[in-house]
Amino acid sequence: MRLFWYFDEQSNYSYHAHAIKNLIADVEGLQDVIVAESYSFGKMLIIDQLIQSAEHDEYIYHESLIHPAMVASDDPERVLIIGAGEGATIREVLKYNVKEVVAVDVDRKAVEIAEKYLETWHKGSFRDPRVRLIFQDGFDFVRQYKGEPFDVVVLDLTDPTETSRSRNLYTIEFYKEVKKLVKDVMVTQGTSPYQSPHSFSRLVKTLREIYNYVSVGLSFVPSFDTVWAFIFCSDKVNVSKLNVKNRLNRVMGELRYYDEITHKNMFLLPKDVRKLIDSEKTVVTLSNPINIREG
Repeated sequence: MRLFWYFDEQSNYSYHAHAIKNLIADVEGLQDVIVAESYSFGKMLIIDQLIQSAEHDEYIYHESLIHPAMVASDDPERVLIIGAGEGATIREVLKYNVKEVVAVDVDRKAVEIAEKYLETWHKGSFRDPRVRLIFQDGFDFVRQYKGEPFDVVVLDLTDPTETSRSRNLYTIEFYKEVKKLVKDVMVTQGTSPYQSPHSFSRLVKTLREIYNYVSVGLSFVPSFDTVWAFIFCSDKVNVSKLNVKNRLNRVMGELRYYDEITHKNMFLLPKDVRKLIDSEKTVVTLSNPINIREG
């Protein structure tokens, strides 16, 4: 049997291949957006040639990103998400008794495709009355925002590459603007310490320049074929040291991956990752951005 393969380019020198059963959508626009059905992981969302998430294991990524931040906030009523994406980040936030979720995305067409084809991800979260969708560049939104700060801010961005729309949203200039909007906790996806080690370590170094507490959590995401990082930042709470057991009763709905044991394990970093972080000297700036394909 002949198979059609999708090659997920992890760096300039390596890739991860998925056999594709069916091409569901392929739309060119502000970003190139593909929805494809793979044999191993079900449907996949691919933006600008990089896998964003896969049906069978997206819960690992999204629960790792959202729940440590949400339980670290004493009373998360208002949440800002930059990178509305497939709606799964919004879905996880809505498992708490929030009053308002502002979800910002630069690409209306990508969100429309996700809403149409990825219902198992978003589960109708785009249409929840507590959710306000704004289609705008994330940097512009943060600079122009004049309202009250948010209890939790989530940066669920596409990976930084030479041409990605999100590249400037991984810089100290952007993070300083974001901090003005953060009441309790900010979290960003942090790329991979093994797939793109220097992008990862530079992000941690950069955020340590701004926040009192910067905690790195790791989770293995099978469809990414690597360990992925989630970076939690706060001036109030050290997320890695938090005892979350008594806070998880806030969650309304099922968690498939995250609990108090998972929380502890996420923040037990191996020696090589700790060394990588501690040895980093470079801060990411608009004039010196990161590119995951260069490491």
